[in-house]
Amino acid sequence: MGWADGAGGLDGRDRHRILDRSAVQRRAWSGEVRLAHPVGGLLRLLALEHRDLVLGARAAPVHKPWMRYREMDAIEEILRRQRPGRCLEWGAGASTCYFGSRLPPGARWIAIEHDREWADAVEARCPDPRIEVHHVAPNRPLVPDADEDAAAAALRDYVAYPTPFAPFDFILVDGRARVGCLRRARDLLAPQGVIVLHDADRPQYRPGFEGYPRQVLLRGRRENAGGLWIGSIALPIGDVLDIDDHQRLWRWCRRVGKVLRC
Repeated sequence: MGWADGAGGLDGRDRHRILDRSAVQRRAWSGEVRLAHPVGGLLRLLALEHRDLVLGARAAPVHKPWMRYREMDAIEEILRRQRPGRCLEWGAGASTCYFGSRLPPGARWIAIEHDREWADAVEARCPDPRIEVHHVAPNRPLVPDADEDAAAAALRDYVAYPTPFAPFDFILVDGRARVGCLRRARDLLAPQGVIVLHDADRPQYRPGFEGYPRQVLLRGRRENAGGLWIGSIALPIGDVLDIDDHQRLWRWCRRVGKVLRC
């Protein structure tokens, strides 16, 4: 998703403050030039994360998905190597503009968002013709800290909405009712498609991993946020991601993460 975790995570004022930040070019530090050695990759991540801290403290422009750079790198590599034609995102935000703008010409990035004001704000910031933001209202009021089954029931239409657009080559799950979305995605994902779950370290999301014969978990150091889970019906994940390279880098981040921001 991006700037915030759906309608949660940040209050409305903070969400729009982040939304209003302009883009910073990071081509020289992009995933395309990630150093192969894990120490070199770690130094690059630390430089980027601390650069953002300094810029944020100075109210300077910083524009990126609400993710760690190592998470962004993995998703960018998948998109770059897979070159998907039709993509789905549950939970709109900065990731909608960021990743949608990296698709091949003629591809589609369809983002589903349950919060009307947030959907309108994201759509206004994503003029790219490849990107679509669809608002789907909850079926009933959302209860804070509701369990995954309750969230899926409250967001029944949100979970089901992308069905007519299927099949999808790439799916990013980063909004509400994530287990419900993962389960629905099994019927929406093309056999050679790839699905990614953000914040996969949260234990309540693990039931959604069932039914994907191919899967990889990039584990962070926290249980309440971070981590990427990558799944597919038939495509070996190694065809679109250097798994060993990323696993090594993530292990280094787990070792130093309590001391250094990584």
